[in-house]
Amino acid sequence: MLTCMTVLEEKARSLHRDIVTHWIPRALGILKHRIDQANERRWRKEYPFLVIDGTYSILI
Repeated sequence: MLTCMTVLEEKARSLHRDIVTHWIPRALGILKHRIDQANERRWRKEYPFLVIDGTYSILI
């Protein structure tokens, strides 16, 4: 028969494993989003005017 502490330790290990395995993909997603935001800020800074259909548009 398993004791209450043994069951609790098994649940803690399982929870820790789940957190660690899901942490990496989540962190990579956040990093990709931040890189995309930085690239867009740089792009808007370098090209403040965008020519579409022969008209100039100011990017805000």
